[in-house]
Amino acid sequence: MLQVTHENFLDLKYFASSVFYPLEGFMNYEEYKKVIYEMQLLNGEIWTLPITLEVDDFKDIYVGQKQDLYYQDKFIGNIQIEDKFCVQDQDLYEIFQTKDEKHPGIIKEKNALLCVLVER
Repeated sequence: MLQVTHENFLDLKYFASSVFYPLEGFMNYEEYKKVIYEMQLLNGEIWTLPITLEVDDFKDIYVGQKQDLYYQDKFIGNIQIEDKFCVQDQDLYEIFQTKDEKHPGIIKEKNALLCVLVER
């Protein structure tokens, strides 16, 4: 069981309504890195911000495992885990184009849940 953040709940709504087209789900590590460092998806289309499902800990979550998703303690769906990784400081510096630890984006992301799950 995974509790999703408000931001990730909105991401799920955007996937369902094609707002994030051509994305069909959260980014895997390879696509995440390509977006951060080259500002494009694996298919070559321009994309500037990574879309990830953030969790506080994934030590008991395994690739291939199915997980139920909850938002505000209400079941909203499920996913099958394709990939998992932790966001590195260097990635944040690249996203925000600064190493300033006082930058509001870096502060927000460092205080957020920085492990990421990718669904299939």
